[in-house]
Amino acid sequence: MIRTCRAFFTPFLLLGTLFLTTSCAHSGKKSDGVPRTSADSVPSGPQRKTRDVPSKNCLFFCDEIAGYAAEFGHSELSETLCRIATCETGKKCRAKIVSPTGKYRGPFQFSKASWRHNCSVFFTQLNLDECRQSSGMQNLRCATACSAEMISKGKIASWPHCGKAEEAGPDS
Repeated sequence: MIRTCRAFFTPFLLLGTLFLTTSCAHSGKKSDGVPRTSADSVPSGPQRKTRDVPSKNCLFFCDEIAGYAAEFGHSELSETLCRIATCETGKKCRAKIVSPTGKYRGPFQFSKASWRHNCSVFFTQLNLDECRQSSGMQNLRCATACSAEMISKGKIASWPHCGKAEEAGPDS
């Protein structure tokens, strides 16, 4: 049985990459002329070969990350930071997020010890007192600033799963 579908494409841009989402408008009949039922529905939604298309929430999240990365002189890392934060949050794309164990916090899932060790000196140098507290882990600006600085110094391995996936390449 052949199904007919008129596809509608909706373009959107994320960090310089054009994505297309598709939706299907059915004629209400199968190609054999029999009316459609819900069992005959054709799935529609985001389509991309190499990765899932981020949700609209993730698009806004990544736009904010890109802005903060640029603010701290690391605009070249904005896509990397976006992918790591999206991965670390389980595609929830929120700054105020806590791991199931409660040990890791924020969009880049820092532990308190890692936050102090990696970020404290950096925040002191830039007079970012609001970021020095552990609550800064869940502040997207603070977490992006520290993560960008860490990655620029070759510390992408600080994110064992998401950083390793990023080192392998964005399409792996």
